[in-house]
Amino acid sequence: MTKVCKSLKHVAFFVVFVALLILLPQTTAAQGSGLRLRFKERTLSADIDSTPLRVVLDAIRKQKGIRFQTKKGAGSLLNEEISVQFKQLPMQDALKRIFAGMNHCLVFRGDSIYRVMLYGKVKKKRYTRRRQVRRPRRLSRRR
Repeated sequence: MTKVCKSLKHVAFFVVFVALLILLPQTTAAQGSGLRLRFKERTLSADIDSTPLRVVLDAIRKQKGIRFQTKKGAGSLLNEEISVQFKQLPMQDALKRIFAGMNHCLVFRGDSIYRVMLYGKVKKKRYTRRRQVRRPRRLSRRR
């Protein structure tokens, strides 16, 4: 073979290798993503399996136009992986199910949800035993 053919093989191999490096992570993420959302009128069906909250919110925003806003300190929630399944729930109930365990607020415009604000995770309340209050002893009266 000539030197030109060998160099063309190397260039072709390099181009294919770079293309695979660029396309492979996107394909894997798309296949590995356990996200299926179905919108019907005012209901939502979802099959979400270990998917980052950010991906779920982007999908809902693109389909329904609902705005999502995180408050200070709640940005780490977007990387949390969630798993939930339900069928044909009203949008309000569906969002409550998705945001279970998170402090959130649904903002309505008319009768539809306009914005969702995320404040952070719900802090678990620790059960504390009530301390028994000691009553003062009665002083016995001596006569």
